[in-house]
Amino acid sequence: MKLRDANIRPIFLSLCVGLLAACSSKTETKTHLPSTADFNVAVCVNGACGLIDQNASELIPFTKGEPGLVTFPMQGTMLLKYGNKLQLVDQKSRKVIKSFGGDFYEATPGYFGFLRGDKFGVANFKGDEIQPPRFDSVFPGGENQYIGFEIGQKRGMLKADGTTLTGAEFDSTEVLGDPDKHAGWVVADSGDEHWIVNVHTGARKKAAFRRIDDIGDDHMVVSMIRDGYGLIDSQGKQVLPRKFEWLGTPGGGLVAYREGSSAPCGYMDYAGKTVIAPKYRKCGTFGKRAALVQPQRDQSDDDNKYIAIDKSGRQILQTEYTDTAGARRTIMGNVSSVPGYEAVFTSTGLFSWKAGIFNLDEAREEISPVYYLIGIVAPDRYVFSKEGKPAINTANGSEPLPTIMTESELLGLMDRSGTVLVKPDRYIQITLDKSGKYLRALSLNGEALLDLNGNTLIAPQWDKLVIDEAKGAIFGYTVYLDGMQEQKTLRAAYDLNGNTLFSVTRAACGAQQLVDGAGNPVWPKDVRSYCSTESDSTDAKS
Repeated sequence: MKLRDANIRPIFLSLCVGLLAACSSKTETKTHLPSTADFNVAVCVNGACGLIDQNASELIPFTKGEPGLVTFPMQGTMLLKYGNKLQLVDQKSRKVIKSFGGDFYEATPGYFGFLRGDKFGVANFKGDEIQPPRFDSVFPGGENQYIGFEIGQKRGMLKADGTTLTGAEFDSTEVLGDPDKHAGWVVADSGDEHWIVNVHTGARKKAAFRRIDDIGDDHMVVSMIRDGYGLIDSQGKQVLPRKFEWLGTPGGGLVAYREGSSAPCGYMDYAGKTVIAPKYRKCGTFGKRAALVQPQRDQSDDDNKYIAIDKSGRQILQTEYTDTAGARRTIMGNVSSVPGYEAVFTSTGLFSWKAGIFNLDEAREEISPVYYLIGIVAPDRYVFSKEGKPAINTANGSEPLPTIMTESELLGLMDRSGTVLVKPDRYIQITLDKSGKYLRALSLNGEALLDLNGNTLIAPQWDKLVIDEAKGAIFGYTVYLDGMQEQKTLRAAYDLNGNTLFSVTRAACGAQQLVDGAGNPVWPKDVRSYCSTESDSTDAKS
């Protein structure tokens, strides 16, 4: 039986009673990082599972058979199972704090859903019951901003700390991306009615839309699928009706709009007053000073190239750009907007181009278009790929779907002056972590973690890195898909500077060994006796 993380499905635990007793860049950026806190977590090696602390000291010895430990990190307490009871145990004294039912789900960090009878309640890792058992299921919502629950056929929401946010009143809830990029709003449906609910405040409003775009200038574009665009502010108030064919990203107090599929675009303020009359073929986002627009073909003698205009519509600069896009490169090569910046392109042939960055706040070219690809990932940090770019074949798809080979550009990292911080010879994706303190870099060997100067903190060897700032630790997992659910196996932990706390290594014969941060063996002490073991048979999955 595999040990599984509780945020996916119930964990069945069984332990005997005895176990309870027993850089160097000129533009260097530095970030203060907290030290590692005490925690405990289960690790499975060669078919045996044990509980260790942050220093890889054994708290519960490694034993084979049905695992009885929880894979997600905890602080001060341990969740174990004795008989049919789930026990919350003090890590130091080994005294039982509280007993629950047998199954549970992780909800948000520090909180879990416990089963009593046939209903789930919510408790914290100290044993306090935040919600009595009344739910049919509980699950993490968004990116741990709230806890979702079901009662019968209805859904509701709790705050991240388990306190009540809504009742069980919705048929469905829909989160597209990170709710914090939508000012905390998520879409919920009840019958034929659409609602938006703020996962932080509990505020709710009736809505005439089902999609919310990322926030820009304190406003968000909203829409129904292929049925008109409108605008709301960060408080959820609809400021522009959902009647436009297209709305651009809000910026600089203005939003670009188009009223028909073949109509020209112009700009209006957030009260709906036209500021620049529709007369352009394409309209970009405004910064503090300028926006890039493409004139209609019959209005330009300059091969329809983009011009920069101010907020009165006056042309302030003629450019050589033939196209523009959002300045941030995101997952899978997609782009999104960056306030005050635009990616710009000049054509060099029928299917070739060069890319640069334009500063909309200062109405000037930030980086000349000499790159094949370029995008902003952090202040004064740019990913890039040169013309004549290196590329590698990457596979996507999973059984039973066929694997498709695609060509991915190798990306590097540089600062505004053009100083290369990471050469474009390894990574196919570099993005800023949500904390703003790290860069996540993806290679064919796994995910790496870099500091903002491009220095490697954790080399690419694990499929997924989870940063837990509250514990001052980073956890490395291998990942596979079990049906539609992601299952992950804990393989390593690091402090926030990337120093190893412990890791699971593999000997040449294939056997695994847990080692501490200094590389000293923890379990097994002698790996040779496990060389014939099917070492992955009971790895800790989540």
